[in-house]
Order: sequence, then C-alpha cells, then structure tokens
Amino acid sequence: MNLLLTNKCNQRCPYCFLAGTLDHVDKAMEEISIDNFEIALKYAREFLDFGLKKRINLLGGEPTLHSRFEELLRKAIYQKTKDNADVIFPVHVFSNGLFDIDLARFLAKEPCGLLLNVNEPAFYPSALWDKLEKNIVEIGTSRNNRNLVCLSINLYKPEQDFSYIISLAQKSKIKHIRADIARPNIQKSNSHVALDRISQMIPSLLALADHCIKSGISLVTDCCLPVCSFKDEDLKMLTDKGITPSFSCRGAIDVNTDLEVWYCIPMKALKLGKLTDYKNARELVKALDNSTYTLKWMTKSLDSCELCKWRSLKICQGGCLALKEMKE
Repeated sequence: MNLLLTNKCNQRCPYCFLAGTLDHVDKAMEEISIDNFEIALKYAREFLDFGLKKRINLLGGEPTLHSRFEELLRKAIYQKTKDNADVIFPVHVFSNGLFDIDLARFLAKEPCGLLLNVNEPAFYPSALWDKLEKNIVEIGTSRNNRNLVCLSINLYKPEQDFSYIISLAQKSKIKHIRADIARPNIQKSNSHVALDRISQMIPSLLALADHCIKSGISLVTDCCLPVCSFKDEDLKMLTDKGITPSFSCRGAIDVNTDLEVWYCIPMKALKLGKLTDYKNARELVKALDNSTYTLKWMTKSLDSCELCKWRSLKICQGGCLALKEMKE
C-alpha cells in the first residue's frame, strides 16, 4: 500500500507518471494530515495482517518535503500490535534523495527501506548531483542493514545510459537496483513507453541486468511487461540469474493525501472513492479486482493476444493497464 505524504516535488522528471496529476490539488490537501495518516495506517496494517501486501510505502511527490516527515516515518515504523506489544513494521520510503545531509543521516539510522530514484548526472545542475551523490554514499556506507536500500532507474528511451547508477551503487556499497520501463501519466503526456515500443526497450533492460550481474548487484523489475516482449532465450537468461519480470499486477493501491484511493496513479480515472468507504483491506482488494477484471483479462493489448496461452492461463495481462485503457 502506497501512502502519498505530499503532492509537492522538487524535481520534474520527464517520465514521471504523476506529472499533471497533482498540479491542481486543493492547497489544504497538499500534504497529508496527521489524522488522515493515522486512518491510512490502520488499513495498511490490515493489508499486512491479511497477507495482502508486504510493506507500507511512503511516497509523494517527494515524501521528505512533508513538514512533519520524520514524525510520520517513525509513527509508521514503530507501532503496537493488538495485544499492545511493540513492533517494527516494514516501511519503505520512495525518494529522489535530494534532501539535507542531516536527513540522510537520520534515514541511515532508521530501520526502514529506502528506494532512491536517480537520473543521469546531466539531468541535474552539478551542485545538485554532488548533493545527491553525497547523500547516497552517506546512507549506503553508514547503514547497518544495507540490504534495505535500493537505487532506482526508469528506462524511457532506447540506448539509455545506465553506467552512472552502477558506479553509484559500487561507490555507496548498495547492492540492489530497481528498474522499470516508464509508465504513462493520466494524460499520457509524459515520456513513457507505448505498447508497441516495449520490445525496443528490452535490450536496455537486458544490458543493465548483465552489468548488474557482473558487478555483484541484484536487479529487480517493477511493473508488469508482456511476455511476448521478450525472446525466449532472453527470458531464460533473466530467470536463470534470479531476475523474474512480472506479467500481471494486483494494483499498487495508492492513497492520496485526502484518502482518495487509486488502483495505481496512472489509473486515476478509475474511480474507487475514499479509503474510508471500505470496511477493511479485504473489501478494498475485492473492489480493485472486480473493477479491473475485464480490462486485465478480457481486453487484448494486441491482436496476437487473442489466442495467446499466457493470457488464457491468466499469467500475462498484456502489459500496463493504463496503456491498455488508452488503446481502448
């Protein structure tokens, strides 16, 4: 479950799937209130208790821009069970890493996961790149549990350079990289990879995987891709190395600052109401499944999907639902 702490961001990444989505949000809802955060945490705990999700993700915008970010993070991590026992909950923060060094030191000490999204150095003014690199090295080298830190790259153009993120991982001693192929925003106006271009991006993903393997870095992919975008031998190479692409999704379950629920941000047009409209996490998941079933399994992405065994077996949904929705 993803909780958006704030709609503010200090970057404008060309591939951002939030671009344009939060530009006209009511100023009062620019960041989540303590009361709404407490309500969202109740549902997040149910997702964990029911085994529906593995962790609570805090994101934005840029979550560290929330005026009470450190307080909210600690509130999410340090909770009590039903019998009042203290427990550390699995919480991950998704950030662009552009914060003060004091916050980097704070995050290095807290038992939370960190996913730090990094663009190529030329994207930043030199002073910002230096700041980002310093923060990542501080977090990576200071962490007791470095396995909870992951660098992230979004592939949105063919032959995209990724050497910088390998170098940064090695310099900071971070052993995990997350990669995804850029997804559309709700207006489909960002730099995203269309359905008919996904196969063109696979060579970049394979090259990144090869460099990670040779550097002793684990690579994980994120949102789903069509099975047919891979050649059989390429898919075998990935799975033999422990890299397993996803071919279907259950929805990110994004919760906005006002508790509005989205299947995922690119699917914001699918109206699901507020988190408080649902008695519990199970009821919300059932609503998500029901509302996307036709688009996921009955709507073909390409003509070749019609007789595809992976679709008939409900293994491959034919790629990102936001792209299928656009095609329809």
